[in-house]
Amino acid sequence: MNKYLIILIFITCSAFAETVTVTGTHTYSENVSTKDGCDWARKDAFIKAKEQALGGKKFRSEETEMCNEVDGKTSCVRNKLFLSESIGEITDYDEIKKETDEINLEGSNEEFYICKITIKANVEKLSETLDSSYDFNISFNRLNFREGENLKIDIKLSKPIYLNIFQWVPYENKKKSKIYKFFPNPFEKNNYIETKNLSLPLTDTHSKKAKYVIEFPKNIDKDRVDEWLIFIFSKENIDFFPDYPRREDLIKEYMREKSVKLMYKGYTIIKE
Repeated sequence: MNKYLIILIFITCSAFAETVTVTGTHTYSENVSTKDGCDWARKDAFIKAKEQALGGKKFRSEETEMCNEVDGKTSCVRNKLFLSESIGEITDYDEIKKETDEINLEGSNEEFYICKITIKANVEKLSETLDSSYDFNISFNRLNFREGENLKIDIKLSKPIYLNIFQWVPYENKKKSKIYKFFPNPFEKNNYIETKNLSLPLTDTHSKKAKYVIEFPKNIDKDRVDEWLIFIFSKENIDFFPDYPRREDLIKEYMREKSVKLMYKGYTIIKE
């Protein structure tokens, strides 16, 4: 069963941290693996940790549905997409407890399960320095890709801004870098965005060779993987490294900078 998740988070300059203990839950059908169901429960715990640490600030959410057809039978998974405008980030956490149970849903013939995960999380509270007049909206040409398809990105901006984009591949092993510089790149070198509508890859004469071609990762024993693009908007250009071993290392880099906003947007790659 394939699914995808979008997380949208605004982050700015560091202030202080708070430790909270919360429990996240997720209900899933027999068509979804226990691992995937508990991954969603863990994400729910992250959301609740931020809400509690940030004084009960609520997260907006939307839902989407993804369907597969196997042997003439169609099955669907409804996923919640978390969208937040928090001023905080989880910098560390311990998983205290995890449990799964079978549950009965009235009116359904399917088997359903619930995963509950309790975490103790350290949430870094941040003070916003990029004012609300800076507004950004990001969309992809699709959210589910197969090998060889092209990713296209549309960004709407309210004001001129510097933009850096990183690719986050959380499924890679611990010995390899998981965060890679995506934009600017050798074909698209100018990252000061003055237009209010930006389409990537750029199509001008200097960057006409740039294409964002989707590849399914090698040596991954899964039928789908989730990847993320991390968009960092800043008033001043930031001299980032080309890659980082962990997302936390990138966070430490931009948390030293003022006038920064950060957004995550995810997509799924489906194996043929």
